[in-house]
Formats: sequence, C-alpha cells, structure tokens
Amino acid sequence: METETNTESVKRKLPVGIIIVVLVVALVIGAGIAAWATGYLYVGFKNSKQEAVVHTSVCDHDVQKRFFDEYTNVSHDENKLKSIHNDITSDDNWEKDPNCLMIIFLYATLNEVKDQPLAQKMLDEIKDLSAKGINPSGEFFNPNWSHMRIMTKMVPGGIEGSGSEEV
Repeated sequence: METETNTESVKRKLPVGIIIVVLVVALVIGAGIAAWATGYLYVGFKNSKQEAVVHTSVCDHDVQKRFFDEYTNVSHDENKLKSIHNDITSDDNWEKDPNCLMIIFLYATLNEVKDQPLAQKMLDEIKDLSAKGINPSGEFFNPNWSHMRIMTKMVPGGIEGSGSEEV
C-alpha cells in the first residue's frame, strides 16, 4: 500500500477549498445585490458637506389619496377620517414620515377634532424633519387645495380655519 504524500493530499483538498471560497463569495455578492434591490443598501457618493438622509415611508401615495379623497369632500365622514388616523398611528414608524405628520396635522385641524396641541406637535415635527432635509410629498402643496394654507394660520391661542372650509 502506497503512502500518500503531502503534495497529493494538498492537490486533492485544493478543488474543495476553491469551491468553498467561490460559494462564499457568490453568497456575499448575492446578499449585496438583494439588499440593494430591496432598498436596504445604497451606494453613492457625497462630498464632506453633504448629509445622507434616511426617509421612512409609511404614508405612501395610496394612504395620502385615501385621506385626501375624504378630507376634501365637503361632507366628509369623520369616522372614515378617524379610521385613517388610527391606521396611520398604529404603525411604529409613522412619526418618522413627514407625509404621515402632514395627514395627522390636517386631521387635528378639522372643526370636528380641533386638537391644537396635536396640530402644533405635528407642525413642530414637520419642521424638525424639514431641517434634516426630509420633507412631505409635493402632493400636499397642490394649489387646488386652498385649505392647505392652514399651516400659515396657526396661532398660539388656537387654530383658525379647518380642512372643511376655504381659507
């Protein structure tokens, strides 16, 4: 019986080692591509004066449309708006989404609700996120929605106007 030399043993183990290394590299590259494709990984360039901003999206276009379809209806149903409010605030990340903050702000300004402390809190949160470069969707600034100007009507003693009337 012949004894195996060190060189033959190494030659036999080499293909197995190469296969393992190739599989590990393929797995890491695949995980990176999957993270990038799903939005968990961003690769980009910035200069030293720029900040990377992370935006959480809870109130997407569908939520905004659902809210505004009811909100802009002259005879809106307060229960439907309350239901949308509850759906939004049940998500753990809603306060990180400026679109949610805008919706809750507008909800708080309704004549039926008139929650000035909540409206002021939402306005402050919107300002804080805006200072970080995280702003509400452009859909909130549609010139056809004149009631959006209510944000400029905030006064320390209460809220002027409501979403159900022209301002």
